[in-house]
Amino acid sequence: MRFWFATKCYIFLQKYVTIEDKIKIVKSFRLKKTKVVKQYSMHAMGNRPMSSVNNIEELKEKYGFSVYEAFMPLCYNWEYCWIEYYSECCPKFGCNFKEDKQLQEVVLKKVVKLIYRMRSNFIHNAEIPL
Repeated sequence: MRFWFATKCYIFLQKYVTIEDKIKIVKSFRLKKTKVVKQYSMHAMGNRPMSSVNNIEELKEKYGFSVYEAFMPLCYNWEYCWIEYYSECCPKFGCNFKEDKQLQEVVLKKVVKLIYRMRSNFIHNAEIPL
């Protein structure tokens, strides 16, 4: 029964919440510190040479893209997610979370478990989650 709340919450989100609202929920938790590339996405690059790079460092070295570390949502993938500003996703060139049902399931479950842990720490341990 320990994860009853988390399971019910996940089922509720899957059943009744629109994909746009799921994206908002996931984007509001920036938990993954990772390298980010600004203004790049395979979707946007099409057939240009930079669309077939092997890693994020290659984009920086060969093509001069801005690469830095930032806390990003769990769904962030440098190959598919266009970052317009410092660490703000801009889905105008596609959204990996929106397009990949399996990724939606994995990431949404992780976010729900995080919310459950935050709630439990607050209720049972009198800790304010930061």
